[in-house]
Amino acid sequence: MKLLFAALFAATLSAKQMDYTTWDALTKKYFTTNKMWHGVNKTVVDYCGFGKDKRFAELIQSVGEVDLTDKNGSPVVTRDEWFAAHINIYNILVIATIIKHPYFEGSEQCIESIQNITEGAYTGFTAPVWKVGGEYLALDDVEYRITSKMKSDWGLEPDCRVHSTIVCAGISCPNLRRGAYFPDQVYDQMQEEFELWMTNGDIGARLGNLGGQDDLYYVTHIFRWFRAQLDYCSPTGVGSDWLVQFLPEDGVKYFNDPDNQPLELQYMPYNWNLNGPFECRDCSL
Repeated sequence: MKLLFAALFAATLSAKQMDYTTWDALTKKYFTTNKMWHGVNKTVVDYCGFGKDKRFAELIQSVGEVDLTDKNGSPVVTRDEWFAAHINIYNILVIATIIKHPYFEGSEQCIESIQNITEGAYTGFTAPVWKVGGEYLALDDVEYRITSKMKSDWGLEPDCRVHSTIVCAGISCPNLRRGAYFPDQVYDQMQEEFELWMTNGDIGARLGNLGGQDDLYYVTHIFRWFRAQLDYCSPTGVGSDWLVQFLPEDGVKYFNDPDNQPLELQYMPYNWNLNGPFECRDCSL
């Protein structure tokens, strides 16, 4: 445990680039794709595998040294590297957050969800305990750098496809990619992951009657939380107009049917249970 979270206390070292190679290898060892997990087609995470692997501890420490901004907080990398680095960092730190908080606070009961994590007044998403490029950030801070605050705070154009790549450890979250996101590939990788997400009827989009009404089209609840950003990404200013290009055939037909206008998005319920087994009593170095 002490080695795994040395990143929290490490002194600022010389700046360097994201270690894509190590993360790529770790995902290929500890992610299992296309596995049924609690009735859902998921990429399943071996949390204990990550927790016991010295390379993961070293990777967390290296994230603290990644050079992303200058002393004024302005990006010093390309837009593609900004995306690739932050996507990987977010997913690394989500897994680390689960391993760091194996129990309900004040209990020896294993957590079942990232939503079970508290750290004083903070949650697993809001605690600013992770060192990224010399600055202590929360998971939410890393996420906002490539979503809702990308334009306002960093002057970079957002890309709503990024929501398919940052994974919050839940069953209803998008599936993790088995492999790292690389700057020279991230544009195509986001496209691939978004298309896979939208064609996964368990967690992305599907025609159904989840709300007790027949023939309604449901999409991930993430699009409700980030609806304003979807509207921004759409040339028409309406998020569903942007989204339809990624939907399977039944979704395109539903969205374009005049009888379904004006279109009102329906949202799937969200399952926050972990996207992999977690034997919390023996999951760290």
